[in-house]
Amino acid sequence: GSTDDTTAIKNAIAAGDGVNGNIVYFPAGTYIVKEPIIIPSNSYIKGAGALRTSIKMDSSIGRLTGLGVIGNWDTTVENVLVEDITFDFNTARWHGYTSSSSPTNDANFVGVYSNTKTGTYSRSGSTVTVTINNHGFGIGEPVNVDCTSGAGADEEKEITAVPTANTFTYTSDSSGSTSGNCTVKASVNCANRNALTIYNSKYVTLNRVRCLHGQRHALDITSPYRRKDTSDTSSTAYYATATTYMHKGAQYITVNDCYFTGAGDDNLTTHFSSDLLITNCLSESSRGGFGTGEHPNTNCFEIDDGSRNVQMYNCRAYKGNQGLEIKAHGYAPAPYNVIVDGLEVINCVGGVECHHSNWI
Repeated sequence: GSTDDTTAIKNAIAAGDGVNGNIVYFPAGTYIVKEPIIIPSNSYIKGAGALRTSIKMDSSIGRLTGLGVIGNWDTTVENVLVEDITFDFNTARWHGYTSSSSPTNDANFVGVYSNTKTGTYSRSGSTVTVTINNHGFGIGEPVNVDCTSGAGADEEKEITAVPTANTFTYTSDSSGSTSGNCTVKASVNCANRNALTIYNSKYVTLNRVRCLHGQRHALDITSPYRRKDTSDTSSTAYYATATTYMHKGAQYITVNDCYFTGAGDDNLTTHFSSDLLITNCLSESSRGGFGTGEHPNTNCFEIDDGSRNVQMYNCRAYKGNQGLEIKAHGYAPAPYNVIVDGLEVINCVGGVECHHSNWI
């Protein structure tokens, strides 16, 4: 409950390569960490019981840093089993921040990134064109650019266009003409603020896992980022992306007999992922406070943007806004093929809501 166990846990997970059927076992106790715990392919993580074993982020780490992460931007993670353990985001990290907090001013921020890619850049005015063979990045994806030569600025920006498989552009805060070499890595911002995140993964099962107090979500099954063309709903471009699925979502995910509480937005939510089975789960008391505007809409369960082939059986929702919301933002495709059976909703503002924002 006090020692920084980050290195020990990372070493244990690396040593417990599941190819040989090893189990990384956590005896009862509270394990404090100071950076995200990333779980790779072929891992079997097991605690002594979710009420007895907890991985908890240290209170000195600002609220942008996520806790547990199953996924890897560069290579799809497969065959992961996590059982009988708690991921505690730590509510002490919520205090002293505004909803506009960013990695540059959030205490001791530790992000999740792709591997670093090497290429060249050319800036004309404020438009920067980066050339990297088969870069694999998408429109709207946040990338961290480090200009290693020339007069370019080191920045983290969202990609505005992908003209070819080898080039992309973004708008710089600086202006002028310059060129040089650079290194680039994608920022996996879906992993920020969550107690547990699953992305770019297949064949993942959670049994008896508790996810607590994520400043955004308790559990998010998602893609590395969410593309948002424009906030201007009168613009054609806002709706032009509504048929677009974000890359590197999760698939074949089972969440069984798990518990979720205290999220700033939705407790359990899904984005741009498919073939999801959610059974016998309890989600209660979403806390709210992630942001302003629509974010008081904090739900116990939410099947969101681009989710498809989702089945929920025998789940319970207490004390949220909606017990279950099946919806999408206007700039994203609506969920489809969603089956819900045996859902109990008690003391929520609403029961079940289905809508596609700005459409119907």
